[in-house]
Amino acid sequence: QGIRQRLGREGIENYQGRLINADPTGQNIVIPSSAPPRTACSDRGCTTSLLYSTDSGRTFHGVAYMRSFNPFRDTAKYTIAVTTDRYYVAERIQNDSYVIESALRPGIDLDKPYPPGVRGSSFAASKRPGYLSGLRSPSGQERFTCDPSIRPANLPAPK
Repeated sequence: QGIRQRLGREGIENYQGRLINADPTGQNIVIPSSAPPRTACSDRGCTTSLLYSTDSGRTFHGVAYMRSFNPFRDTAKYTIAVTTDRYYVAERIQNDSYVIESALRPGIDLDKPYPPGVRGSSFAASKRPGYLSGLRSPSGQERFTCDPSIRPANLPAPK
């Protein structure tokens, strides 16, 4: 669609978990982030967020998904998946995962209460083991990889 967005620096490439953007329409996109290794957090930890779009990446909004004292390492425990109408944030805890399911629809602000008739949920993955069945990114990738041929348009002038 020719959409190009600058999504920030030093965050997206540090996410270590699984990411499944499985919305075949391309309308819903979720991009998690993390702090770089050895980041100093406050005595309450670092709040780590993800960006989401319900319009194919024309606009993005942020929402916190984790608080940690070592976000770089701890994001490896997460699986984040998006479908045509919702996204899932699953944190692996011992032998199970704790999952938060959120609705994704145009006009919904995830920092505010849902409008009437729209719901999210939370559950243990062991209680709904098939919640990710059949979900896959179109490329089949589940991890971030950086394309070194892509460079920012605002490169510093040569010295």
